[in-house]
Amino acid sequence: MGLVDNYATGRLFGQEVDWDLPENYRMLAFSHLFDFVVKTLRQAIGDAMSRVDFYAGPEATWRRASDSRALVMRESNSVETRKAIYPRMAFAARGGGFEREFIQRVLNTSIEVKSFVKLDRRHEFTVPYRSETGVLRDYEPDFVVRTDDTMYLVETKADKDLELPNVRVKALASKSWCEAASLVKVPESLVQPQKWEYLVISEKMVRQRQNQPFEHLAIAGREKTEEITRFAQGKLF
Repeated sequence: MGLVDNYATGRLFGQEVDWDLPENYRMLAFSHLFDFVVKTLRQAIGDAMSRVDFYAGPEATWRRASDSRALVMRESNSVETRKAIYPRMAFAARGGGFEREFIQRVLNTSIEVKSFVKLDRRHEFTVPYRSETGVLRDYEPDFVVRTDDTMYLVETKADKDLELPNVRVKALASKSWCEAASLVKVPESLVQPQKWEYLVISEKMVRQRQNQPFEHLAIAGREKTEEITRFAQGKLF
């Protein structure tokens, strides 16, 4: 009740209100006012719980994909790769057909893609986020893709899953992570660009852009990702 009292006393009307005065106290009987206070505080609490902020410090923990030298997979659930340190990369046994297609038709063939990796738990690469219920969890994007000027975190999604609340909060956290990571200077020992960007790529995007390079797909993915994160923030535009 302390939060409600503080808001109603000091913020609700833009000035401090003395609720001990009868003429002020009677205002609390109006149901519309009560509903407004409850809705406003519920929204504020939800926004605070769903947000995870990242800040770029002077140092960062750097890891290489090669730190995980061996990945265990079945050949039937893996695909040959041309631009990765691993000769083959796994895709999900159930529902992983789009991941396989993305590797074969886009990542393996696009000239601008210099290297990529399909993330595995052994890589220990995760983005912290708060679920739609406010629980702090770790999210593992599908791919890291390197071009000449950008490092991409890429999530491949079925079209039917694009509007799921969990997809939205993960996108919001990953976008914030990339913005912070882009401020960290890359050590001279590593050959990679400093800029990071998060992209959500859907099956429809790939189907509509058959034989088009990754850079064209990134444009569509950027637009979709912006749409998803705007919705997660409660914005229309």
